[in-house]
Amino acid sequence: MFAQAALVLCLAAGGCGQDGPASGKAVISAAPTLIRCVNTVSGAGWTLALDGARGVADGRPARFGPRWVNWNDAAGSSTFALDRNSGALTVTRGSSTGGWVATFACRA
Repeated sequence: MFAQAALVLCLAAGGCGQDGPASGKAVISAAPTLIRCVNTVSGAGWTLALDGARGVADGRPARFGPRWVNWNDAAGSSTFALDRNSGALTVTRGSSTGGWVATFACRA
């Protein structure tokens, strides 16, 4: 449990000491693309479609900023935050029992 909490804090703080590519360019562009994400704990994979021109991530309306892409699921119970510089995706789901946070490492 401690290792998972440390990983979540590490990713939230900016990618575990990695500031993204040296050129300052985003690893994940806003151009229409498919990216592959892997859960950092379980290893489960997920392919995610992004389209910055249409403002869509995984088929949902999304906000594309210079560094972050943010969106919600259809029910509004989960939020997604993708750091385009590091490829870290954080999924947060609230619930009456406190909810959970899952982290993914993504690459185009």
